[in-house]
Amino acid sequence: MCYNKSDSMEMKEVLLYRCSESNEANVVANILEVNGIAFRLHDEAADQRTGAYGPNPGIAIYVAGRDSERAMELITPVVNQPPGCADGEIAAGYPSKYITPLIFLSILLFLGPCLYIFNTKGWDLTHNIAAALFLLSIVLMIVVNRLGKRGK
Repeated sequence: MCYNKSDSMEMKEVLLYRCSESNEANVVANILEVNGIAFRLHDEAADQRTGAYGPNPGIAIYVAGRDSERAMELITPVVNQPPGCADGEIAAGYPSKYITPLIFLSILLFLGPCLYIFNTKGWDLTHNIAAALFLLSIVLMIVVNRLGKRGK
């Protein structure tokens, strides 16, 4: 039997999604099933090779290579993140490339006003602006903390 490279890609299984909870895996599996895409679930936590999948095993969902693009288009609105996050896992939050700049911004907004307020005398409009920036930094730190937790 003759086949070319595209045939081997069609037959090869591709990791579509990895999640930590069975409820999330069931939602993704239902979407794939309703749309006629063949898939395979693999519970990495139940594998006999302890630690083979890293420190955070989950439920991996595999699809045929030919269906991977269509499957990702179908599940992206539900999982809200494209594949390719750290170690092939898909996070439910924002990509880490946004977290780091937000952390630096919150530190800058925290330290700048603090240094200004404590190193100047009196209280005027500029101190009010500095106090507002200080409060903004606290709100930004809370947001970054929540985004970081969603991404785990």
